[in-house]
Amino acid sequence: MLMALALAGCSPKFNWREVRLEQSGVALLFPCKPDTHVRQVELGGQVLSMTLSGCSAGEASFALTYARLGEGSPTGPVLQRWRELTLGNLGAQGVNEMAYPLQGVRSDAQSVRLGAAGRRPDGTSLVAQAFWFTHDRWVYQASVLAERPREAEADTFMTSIRLP
Repeated sequence: MLMALALAGCSPKFNWREVRLEQSGVALLFPCKPDTHVRQVELGGQVLSMTLSGCSAGEASFALTYARLGEGSPTGPVLQRWRELTLGNLGAQGVNEMAYPLQGVRSDAQSVRLGAAGRRPDGTSLVAQAFWFTHDRWVYQASVLAERPREAEADTFMTSIRLP
């Protein structure tokens, strides 16, 4: 019985591994093996091919979503609309927003991290951590969604982001 308990303690909820997202050149830590999906999304007045790489571990979902903007497209309106849509979809309340520096990313009003309480479509409670940033002509959103705050895991996920 003691051996079974010891073995159960060795199976971590979070199996952190570095993942390089070849198309965008970003590398970051995921707590599980991510799946990747691509879809067309209208955002900021343009249709973007958005790629989402994500997985679930420890009762939380981790995702990095990204898209490449066309030549000369301003990033500000796209990121602003993306934040608005995310907060609206969550029915967000108690939003805590701050500038969030990331090495290799311009530290301006466009690099924003927020925390918010919201609800899933089925009405259950949800806590969201999200971070939007740009690099070259790419726009990104890193997010962690869970029923309860996952500050440490969100910090590990978001601070691991490395740009090309």
